[in-house]
Amino acid sequence: MDLITTHHNMDFDGLASMVAANLLYPKANLLLPGKALPAVEEFLALYKDRLKIQQKLYNPREIKRLILVDSSELTRFSHLKPYLTEEVEIILYDHHPLAPDLKPYLTEKVVKPCGATVTLLIQRLKELDLKISSVEATVMALGIYQDTGGLLYPSTTKEDIAALLYLFNFGVNLEVVQRFLKRPLSREQELLLKELIKNAVTEEKEGLSYLATWAKTDDYLPGLSYMASYLMELHQPDILVMAVEMDKSVHLVGRSSKEEIDLRSILYGLRVKGHPQAVSGVQKGKKVKEVLDLALKLLRNFKIPAKTVKEVMSWPVKFVTTESTIEEARKIMVRYGHSGLPVLDGDKLVGIISRRDVDKVIHHNLGHAPVKAYMSKNPITINPEASIEEALSLLIKHDIGRLPVVKEGRLLGIVSRTDLLKLFHQPEELKPHKTLYREGGFALNLKKLLEENIPPEGLELINTVGKTASLLGMRAFLVGGIVRDLLLGQKQKDLDFVVEGDALLLVKELGKNLPTLKLISHERFKTASIILKNGQKVDFATSRVEFYQYPAALPEVEASTIKEDLYRRDFTINSMALEITFGHIGELYDPFGGFADLQEGIIRVLHNLSFIEDPTRILRALRFLGRFNFKLEDNTESLLLDAVSSGLLELTSPGRILQEIKLFFAEKDIFKILKLLNHYGVYTEVFPKAHYEEEFLSRYFTFSFEFSRYLKEIKIPWLFGVIGIYAKNLTEISKFRKKYPLTREEEETLIKVTKGIGEALKLLPSPRDIKGHEIYETLKNLPPEGFWALYLLLDRYRAKVRFRQYLEELRFIKPKITGEDLKALGLKPGPLFREILNKIKALKIDGVLKEQKDEILYVRQNYLS
Repeated sequence: MDLITTHHNMDFDGLASMVAANLLYPKANLLLPGKALPAVEEFLALYKDRLKIQQKLYNPREIKRLILVDSSELTRFSHLKPYLTEEVEIILYDHHPLAPDLKPYLTEKVVKPCGATVTLLIQRLKELDLKISSVEATVMALGIYQDTGGLLYPSTTKEDIAALLYLFNFGVNLEVVQRFLKRPLSREQELLLKELIKNAVTEEKEGLSYLATWAKTDDYLPGLSYMASYLMELHQPDILVMAVEMDKSVHLVGRSSKEEIDLRSILYGLRVKGHPQAVSGVQKGKKVKEVLDLALKLLRNFKIPAKTVKEVMSWPVKFVTTESTIEEARKIMVRYGHSGLPVLDGDKLVGIISRRDVDKVIHHNLGHAPVKAYMSKNPITINPEASIEEALSLLIKHDIGRLPVVKEGRLLGIVSRTDLLKLFHQPEELKPHKTLYREGGFALNLKKLLEENIPPEGLELINTVGKTASLLGMRAFLVGGIVRDLLLGQKQKDLDFVVEGDALLLVKELGKNLPTLKLISHERFKTASIILKNGQKVDFATSRVEFYQYPAALPEVEASTIKEDLYRRDFTINSMALEITFGHIGELYDPFGGFADLQEGIIRVLHNLSFIEDPTRILRALRFLGRFNFKLEDNTESLLLDAVSSGLLELTSPGRILQEIKLFFAEKDIFKILKLLNHYGVYTEVFPKAHYEEEFLSRYFTFSFEFSRYLKEIKIPWLFGVIGIYAKNLTEISKFRKKYPLTREEEETLIKVTKGIGEALKLLPSPRDIKGHEIYETLKNLPPEGFWALYLLLDRYRAKVRFRQYLEELRFIKPKITGEDLKALGLKPGPLFREILNKIKALKIDGVLKEQKDEILYVRQNYLS
């Protein structure tokens, strides 16, 4: 028997999670914990029968599995003592951090941070497409609404909102929700709330506002959570701490409106439980003021690490000089999308020129005028060590859009109003310079991920690069595919670095510390490479931004910040950087939400012009879909289809498409990728005049293990794939040869395959007796790239046997007689030698000649008589 249960003092999330779990485990019985919140008790009195809930005891010997929801603290499951045996399996669904006391007993767990536990169960119900009744949907909605404060608590996630939206498909009754969540206070509760309001004291310290209050009552009264929420709405503090003495204990409640303040950690010594921004606990044997003072002391000792302007400013900064012309300033603004530029005199900031002023000056045909004549002098600036709040205050006070960051007159960076607002309002997981790899609400160590998946010599190089970058005042990163694959737990050997600063200078400095390495630099592109002792090449690039003059053009490149470097990349999952600078090694920089998309299995472009700027991203997207079994984000799919219908691939250099084709055939599941190419209408764009033969392609790319030994002879693996695509209509492969810039060897291979398969298809199925040497002569010039295609195209057993005879026997038969033997017989070297040896080989293949003496006798009889 299976039992589903939740914690004592059951709230609506606990009840809702039990109901949802019962839909996932329909044969399980529901075990009520005994005590529940008054509103939940009232709800059960009305709906217990509709929810099939019974209050009864079960025989412990019959219990095989326990499904626990909404808590992992064994102290809250005292009603389970009879059922906890070594033989019982335990499954847990919870949105709280996993408690250590239950961890050893778990056989399965779903523990993720979100607003309500029932959200996790609804996600599973949705995946299984299970039907939910109106009453069940309503109680699940109650669970979400109560635990998220009507979706207003900071712990609320998009998953909670999506789950609630899904429930409305099944008839959520909002009148019932409102009735049970907004129950009137009893007379005793009203008096307690009034005392809490009367005793409330507020204070400010280091930018944080505190509200502390206390009260006493003889009997236990429920509803402290509601009263805490009411006080938060009334006073709107950053932190609320509330202590109530009742029933011979002190009940402590804490609330925080800031995600940076984790009350669960700060007040840990007071044994509180709950979420980072909403906690509660019970203290026995202490006075109410004593508990309140202790809580306040712990809170006052806590300091939020102040984020400074230096951490969020953009650099290097695009600027003009006092002697630059207005027209030059306009071009820079247009190219980079800036609405204003700093003006420098030498290395000193002397003014700001705005886009509005530039447009006005050009309107009067004064584009040739110097910037200094129209710039705004004495600009408002800020120190790099100033706080974010100070920067935002200056922007609002002076109604300006950007602040130059200046120290001792020198321009260090710039911070805009948009940057600061994004910092305050974007989701936490997208905030820059934040370690994002999280599980169960706790950050994992990405440094450990590096150590687990990169060999020792690679780690040594990473540490050396990181230390050198730090000494030079630069930042160094692993970027793109390597970060993606590390997060997927894949081993990595190849290392490519991006440097925010100057990659050339960094590599030159590395050369001083590692003199045995070979260094290669490219001044023009600000890139460099080093050759390791083992011959491995490692590339370094300066972070850069790209500009496309027209669709499908090759980009123009300029140095930029790491964020701009990531923005030029193809997809969000490839736009993450792992910092390896000394002191910051392992920090994930993910400004575009790539980690979230990686978790959800989504391919998403970074902007709407992505496929227009580089149409090969169409092919790359489909390659990643096939490799990772991901899906296209809706808008990305729409943009991809528009790009395909616009014929952008036709404008793309065939050489660049060929590079993508080669990458296709390096993938494990090429058949899946070909299906995607056909589905999205680019199959014939990539392979001109090729017919999509799904059944044949499926057979071709799932070759038998027995035949795979012949594929080891292939010299050009990607051509093997192309041959399979054209196998059913080989004459059209000439269109492929004409479209793409193949090497001479690649082109000759395709020509030989076309000719060899064509001749073999005429000879091998023939009903007449065919001599072995005929088979050999027909197939001897067929490259191994064409073996499997020919085998599949041969539809008669006789033909396949003849081909196998060639593969396994005929092609390995050689004359035992040599040119030296022919000279010993008195023959002179020349074309006759080749004729003799070929004739002997044919006779050996046909079984006429067997031993060397037979070969010598044949020569004597036919060439020396």
